Amino acid sequence: MTTSRNPELVFALAVRLVQAGRLGEAHQALAAAAVGRGRASAEVLRLLAKLDLQAGRAAEALRTMKRALKADPGLPEARYELGVMLLANERLAEAATAFRKALADNPGDQRARFNLAWALGKAGRPEAADAYRDVLAHDPDNVDAWFNLGNLLAPDDPRQARAAYDEALQRAPEREDVRHNLSHVLVTLGRHADAWAVVTGGPDASRRSPMRLKAMGKIAMTLGRNDEAEQAFRDSLRAAPEDWETRYNLAMLCYRDGRLAEAEALMAGCPARAEHLNLLAVIALSRFQPLAAERHLRQALAQAPDWADLHNNLGKVQAVQGEIAEAQALFRRAHELAPEDAAIHSNYLFSLCHDPAVDEDTLCREHLRYGDIQEGRVEPLAIEPPGARQRRRLRLGFLSPDFREHAVMMLLLPVLRRLDRARFEIHCYFTSSRGDAVTEAVAASADAFHRVAWLPPAAVARRIAEDGIDVLIDLAGHTANNALPVMAHRPAPMQATWLGYPFSTGMRRVDYRLGLGAPPPGVPDPHGTERLVALSALPLFVPPAASPDPLPPPVLRSGRVTFGSLNRASKINPAVARAWGLILARMPTSRLIMLADDGDQPAVRDGLLDLLGRHGADTTRIEVAKTVSYERFLHFINGIDVALDPFPYGGGTTTLTTLWMGVPVVTLKGAGLRQGTSASMLAGVRLNHLIAESEDDYVEAACRTAADTAGLARLRAEGRARMLLSPMLDEVAYVRRFEEVVLALWPGPAPAAPMQSEAQA
Repeated sequence: MTTSRNPELVFALAVRLVQAGRLGEAHQALAAAAVGRGRASAEVLRLLAKLDLQAGRAAEALRTMKRALKADPGLPEARYELGVMLLANERLAEAATAFRKALADNPGDQRARFNLAWALGKAGRPEAADAYRDVLAHDPDNVDAWFNLGNLLAPDDPRQARAAYDEALQRAPEREDVRHNLSHVLVTLGRHADAWAVVTGGPDASRRSPMRLKAMGKIAMTLGRNDEAEQAFRDSLRAAPEDWETRYNLAMLCYRDGRLAEAEALMAGCPARAEHLNLLAVIALSRFQPLAAERHLRQALAQAPDWADLHNNLGKVQAVQGEIAEAQALFRRAHELAPEDAAIHSNYLFSLCHDPAVDEDTLCREHLRYGDIQEGRVEPLAIEPPGARQRRRLRLGFLSPDFREHAVMMLLLPVLRRLDRARFEIHCYFTSSRGDAVTEAVAASADAFHRVAWLPPAAVARRIAEDGIDVLIDLAGHTANNALPVMAHRPAPMQATWLGYPFSTGMRRVDYRLGLGAPPPGVPDPHGTERLVALSALPLFVPPAASPDPLPPPVLRSGRVTFGSLNRASKINPAVARAWGLILARMPTSRLIMLADDGDQPAVRDGLLDLLGRHGADTTRIEVAKTVSYERFLHFINGIDVALDPFPYGGGTTTLTTLWMGVPVVTLKGAGLRQGTSASMLAGVRLNHLIAESEDDYVEAACRTAADTAGLARLRAEGRARMLLSPMLDEVAYVRRFEEVVLALWPGPAPAAPMQSEAQA
């Protein structure tokens, strides 16, 4: 095709070709004539630039537009069009400058005003919000401006973001993107019912797009309505099967519900993005595959080195493998990256409790920081004061993720079953979604059992307040999946912590810490925020229903002493490893068998053996076995001669069960609150010679006990009788003491005495 060199003719021809849809020919004609100066040549270049931009050649378009402005600096609207092309090339600061010049030339140019705000927002400039407000001052019905303003405000000012989204939705109720983002910010504000109404309402509510279904699923999951969430996600996936965000959300739901294989299948073939790798890692960790979990997490950290969750989850992997120092460092880093994340902070505190190098004063300071952070984020709920609560029964609320097969339930269930129901009404709040037969037993023992897994702390707190709970008792402390942030809202007039944790919560809104010992009610904790209250000198122990008979010590059959480590691998630290190495060295024919949550995994086994080997232990005489069910655990205990209690974080229920089977437990008596439970149990059955005062004494006591084969046999024969004669098996006395303490501490009017039946004539 021949073209004229006359720019005006070329421009006219190109316009006709564009109108006819013959863009390639138009571009060819313009390119051949794109020379010279003056208005006509500039128009040719400008149209050529527009065609380049339309064809996706952003860099070429920008170069051509600059040539147009050079040919004619006064070309009308060229400043605006230059800004558009700079935007297309991600040159945001230059684009903003171009739009400002366009506005200076034409203050009424709303396109330039809007695009200036867009460029500033995309560049993360703080003045972007004011730029959108300027757009709206000139055009209050600009839906996109309201929407984009909401998007800018949402991370830091969700209330103002909600107002902007409301304005957008009022003007465009059909906008799915507005509904989606408004629902998200309403969830952030804790307005879950409002969020649900937004995503299920509006015109064409019955014709739900994948975006709307995705939002419905997220909100339902947040509300704990898992069945509705799953249905919404599956409906969304049917419409958009390649939507990895929805697939991820559905997989997360399955993971939370314990359907690990289904969650993993949903993520099969997923892009190797950090959030996907993180989910695959937690699935692998739940399936006792630490090597796979570590591989996923390290790959994710290469993409997102400052994502706190990745450091936190890698810390869990290291803790499972017995690498406590590495775990602690990872939890510390995660806490630095997300200082307000309560779960991460708890993991860090829990790791400190396992470190013998961390003294009580340091532990106290670190726990107080947790309380200051979490209680500083929320105001206490406005609830009815104790003095105004006139009722026949005191309402006790128990808050825990462990209403399932768990050591804490061995101590709690007898209390729930024997509490005087004429005086107490029992509510249990279960913050985990994975239940079992013990869960059902707890539910049957309570007046009300509330499943609140995955609800935000504020929502759980509101439910507790609405239920009128008088005394709220946390059972987890800083252990996994705890609900201490609920306590920060103070939904009950009296709050306490009990059973699950050996140290303070660090929260000033928790009034009491119930435990063992002799102080009178209300003694201040020198290393915590609560007031210490002793329920009894000894813990309660309920013997297993089907206990095997204690067998003779295995050393009598094999001639070889078997030491046993029956506690979590995370309790084993370098000091413990050194002591055990010395014990094995002192008794060269002995062996040590250890239980670990996933001890059959090579990574866990090798990690524990490496830890012990580095501190002098002969690892050829150490066996690592996988933790077994409680029933099999009782038989397992029969296969050891002497149990070694770790320090500074010793055993609880494990020690009681081991003594029930007639096996001695050697423990180190500590000065702090972390160590001493095992010592009190041993003293309670008159086995004080097993309580060491120092690490050297610990090694000596273990070797002396193991060498006394006659004493081992005698203890096997007498151990159960010792337990039966101790106060630890007196359920009735323990529960009556619990009732007396709670009633004595309750600041409100005492509940009415039980009704007595009248004598019959």
